[in-house]
Amino acid sequence: KDYLKIKEGVGQYPILSLLPSKNPKIDTVCFDSYRGGYMLAKHFEEQGYKKFGFISGPSNRADALFRKNGFLNHIHENDDLELVWSFEGDFSSSSGKAAFAEYKNTGLKDIAIFGGNDYSCFGFMKAAIESGYKIPDDFIIAGYDNLSFCETFTPELTSIATDFHELGKKSIRIIENMVADNSDSYGNISMIPVGIKIRNSTNSKN
Repeated sequence: KDYLKIKEGVGQYPILSLLPSKNPKIDTVCFDSYRGGYMLAKHFEEQGYKKFGFISGPSNRADALFRKNGFLNHIHENDDLELVWSFEGDFSSSSGKAAFAEYKNTGLKDIAIFGGNDYSCFGFMKAAIESGYKIPDDFIIAGYDNLSFCETFTPELTSIATDFHELGKKSIRIIENMVADNSDSYGNISMIPVGIKIRNSTNSKN
């Protein structure tokens, strides 16, 4: 119903979604969120960590779910890895701050935390540092989106990098093909690869 409403509004112009959905009705070009979560869990393991934590994003966003699934799947594939703490967040820095308040009460240390996105990490790290925690001595943490603040925060934040230039090029190509073929939809989902920018927040002391 939403798709038909949008289509009626835009008329002859092709429609392309830049966010994944659980049941896509529109051609989609998006980042490989699942792979990003999986890559971070693997990176944490390579740093020598066995106990992991996770701050989730909004439950109604498919990209948040895919990031979570990728992260958890790597953990579940290895018997010596364990998710020992999780928090339901919303991708905001305030939810990251709230996550730290809960984390602090657990008394956990020496774990690897995936913050869901960079903003959640910034809130979590700021609250942790104000409470006397040292990163990466007490825990390591990484985010998703590779925002510019990742390099200006102390410590610099490891994050999954997304190439918006490539996303734009791929999207334009698909739209051009739709126009040339006079097609409303190809029924395609295109995943743009992601990478990982490793910085001091996951510089293991183990």
